[in-house]
Amino acid sequence: MGKNAHEPNSLSSLPGTPPGTSVKAPADGPLRGPKGFRLKPGQILCGDLDMRIDRNGVWYHHGSPIGRKELVRLFSTVLRRDEAGDYWLITPAEVGRIEVEDAPFIAVELTTSGAGADQILRLRTNVDKIVTVDGDHPIRCDIDPETGERSATSWLGPYSRDDLWRHVETTKFSTFHTFGEFGRPPDYGPVKAIGFLAFNHIIKRAEPEAQEKIMHFLHTGQRNNLISGDIIIDVQANRKTPMPEQAGRLRVVEERADGVVVSGAKAGNTVMAQGNIGTISMPPPNPTMPAECMLWSAVPVNAPGLTLISREALTTGDEQAEDHPLDAGGEENDSLTLFDNVFIPWEYVFSYKHPVLGEIYYVLGQFAFWKILTRMAFRAELFAGAAQAIVDALGTDHIAAVRHLVAEVLAYAATLKGMVTAAVETAQP
Repeated sequence: MGKNAHEPNSLSSLPGTPPGTSVKAPADGPLRGPKGFRLKPGQILCGDLDMRIDRNGVWYHHGSPIGRKELVRLFSTVLRRDEAGDYWLITPAEVGRIEVEDAPFIAVELTTSGAGADQILRLRTNVDKIVTVDGDHPIRCDIDPETGERSATSWLGPYSRDDLWRHVETTKFSTFHTFGEFGRPPDYGPVKAIGFLAFNHIIKRAEPEAQEKIMHFLHTGQRNNLISGDIIIDVQANRKTPMPEQAGRLRVVEERADGVVVSGAKAGNTVMAQGNIGTISMPPPNPTMPAECMLWSAVPVNAPGLTLISREALTTGDEQAEDHPLDAGGEENDSLTLFDNVFIPWEYVFSYKHPVLGEIYYVLGQFAFWKILTRMAFRAELFAGAAQAIVDALGTDHIAAVRHLVAEVLAYAATLKGMVTAAVETAQP
């Protein structure tokens, strides 16, 4: 590969590499070069570099994410995969192997041209490279083994530890790509319905038909990769007013042969404005809750009579990561959801007028709580990295009190990660 002004010349002197740092010898045997590549005169074989690309496309050097997109883009130009499936950075001066957890690049944008058999799909990667989908660049999809259809992990019912780890990776992806800003990211919406299935032995006593309805809901969401919002938070009201008299509380106002009609309001409802469907959930149990308020169901975002009132956006969508690293990740659009005689067919109603399901709210929510914990663990990892970066930038790591505070943040992140791992590894079918 010829040398040019746009490719790195040295791998052993990456930014942040202490002077005199040496690369690691390969752990899988004697030092060897990339299979199928012949080293050029003057190129030095460095062995294994302390660099990796995780399954979300994030590049790491000495365990820390490489924050400069320009640097990532620069080294992506010299990344090669050899005949053995290993990934190497090959510059005119040096050759070194790096770890790639899954695929080195992820697609962040799709454009199409033409139609039918002549349609052309082009993908823009996270390093801004344009790739045309063809025989050399196929699209791979996860397939549901039961249906043979495309499988969206956020809608996946966890029937094994591998399924739970897939949820962990999905949560990591959504958290890191929004820098932890989203309280309820797009992958969170289906968690209550999934939690229902986990405790079907309790639910079927009150709602024998609930399991079939929920399975249909999950399969539809998974097959179409729907974005679901979580409709659970009740609007604030005078707490001295008895719950049955709170006019704004969401409730069924009419029962029909083909479904129910609901009116009232719910608060929060993040992702609803960008979503396709929402799940109405009862809040924690309250002995004064009227029976007509005891409703668990799904509702399409475009249902007649449903209105979203969102706060004004603070971002434009044109922000670049280099100048606005947080805003470029998107914005969580909080909304007030108003139901004005919204019709919901019975096939969307999972439970109605059954107080027992309200009484076991915290049991049914265990999967949702675990997803929240998982997201908190990855947010804590971001906080820990930010704390360490600030200390490094200020040069205050020699101060004992500073080291103690950073250690507390690191310990917090490690504790949450340990809890997530323990929950997965001790999960029972």
